[in-house]
Amino acid sequence: MDMSGTDIWYGGAKCEAMLASSEWNSTDTTSFKGLCTRLRQFKARGLPSMRVLSHEKLRELKRIPRSSENHQEDALAAVECCGEDQAGDPLALIFFFSHRWRRPNWCEGLRKDVPWGSAERKEAQVRDMPVGDPDDAAHDKARALIEFGDWFQTHRMSNPDIAKYFPRSVPYDYNVKVFFWIDWCCTNQDAPGPDMAALPAYVGACKLMLAEWTEEYSGRAWCQVELLMGYGFMSGGDNVLAIAPGFQNRNQGVLSLNTATLPDPSAGALSNPSDMDVIRALKAVAERSTSFTCGRACAHQCSCDRGPFFWVMYNVACCCQWCGIMACQQARTVRAGASTLKLLSPGFSAQYQATQNTMA
Repeated sequence: MDMSGTDIWYGGAKCEAMLASSEWNSTDTTSFKGLCTRLRQFKARGLPSMRVLSHEKLRELKRIPRSSENHQEDALAAVECCGEDQAGDPLALIFFFSHRWRRPNWCEGLRKDVPWGSAERKEAQVRDMPVGDPDDAAHDKARALIEFGDWFQTHRMSNPDIAKYFPRSVPYDYNVKVFFWIDWCCTNQDAPGPDMAALPAYVGACKLMLAEWTEEYSGRAWCQVELLMGYGFMSGGDNVLAIAPGFQNRNQGVLSLNTATLPDPSAGALSNPSDMDVIRALKAVAERSTSFTCGRACAHQCSCDRGPFFWVMYNVACCCQWCGIMACQQARTVRAGASTLKLLSPGFSAQYQATQNTMA
């Protein structure tokens, strides 16, 4: 994605002010009311409204559409249309999809790769031909996302690991609908600057982080800065659902746990070196995040769930320690190159694998 020549941090300053505001931090994405409040703030702050692609639309298309095709929908409208469950949780579940583009230099109009700085690239720009494709020609990534959505819908109410690692993120309701934020279709690819300025807030409005994890992915600056922003602004951003390329829904019954150090994107690889200024700016925004300080966590704990009266009385009964203990457990500080991520991948239990080996 080419950010060169765009004054995106005019909008970036507005985004950071929103992320630091009491209006933003007094709400979160675990409640229908809180999520709608957050999504309304984009327009109120002069930022582009968040857009999402539904799992159903992806299944229908069998490919990841470009933003100019207009298959994405307004996130607030989608959330309001899906409604809430009896507990007040939103029935729209939004994943932020972090991935490495498969063909970043592909020009469909010229039917070939056009590297940065090449004569072919300049020709494509002059002729107004789109460049880039997040998927391969066979649309394998789209198929993997469809398969993941199917797996998640099947297991989100029965898999104890999902409840363990995402206790407030996944509603226990049959009517939940899955949506994805995907850069290729949810960012205006013809003028990406304003959307990129709002990127940290888009991350903060998502429920879960989903990554197509490969060795190459882990070394890319854009992928790394998305993980950094997830850690800084997403309530469940320290736990990342990671799938391999070509993921298939084989009724995997557990989430396999691995850990990784939160990477420093300023040392990551880029297709367009001029993007590094934007990467450093986004990194700085994430590192200044105050979304998960002890104070914020304590205030949130005392104002959510069962209401402030319950938590005040419970805290008094526990010698005024409970909210502080909970706040310390939930607090986290963004430290690129030091903080730890949990990587959770759909897999099979050791007992199941042993059974399959015996049958083989």
